[in-house]
Amino acid sequence: MANGFDDLAYAPQLEVAALTSAEFFYQSKFGKWSDTAVYAGCLFPIGKHAEFNPYYEHQNNTGGRTNQQLNQLGLMLNLYFSLH
Repeated sequence: MANGFDDLAYAPQLEVAALTSAEFFYQSKFGKWSDTAVYAGCLFPIGKHAEFNPYYEHQNNTGGRTNQQLNQLGLMLNLYFSLH
């Protein structure tokens, strides 16, 4: 008991979930799979009913004359409500 407390310990916890996904889009006007999007992000809970979802998206569109690539950052706020 050197500091006046009996083995007091505090360990804050942060739970983070990593997310990845990919989407593929068929464009009938080009007659091919011309658009792809790849996402990566994570979920940061804020209490019991909310979470932040920052993410990065890379989109590749090959449907037009030139190949168009987009790099995007985003932030979503997800809210959860009970119906009971």
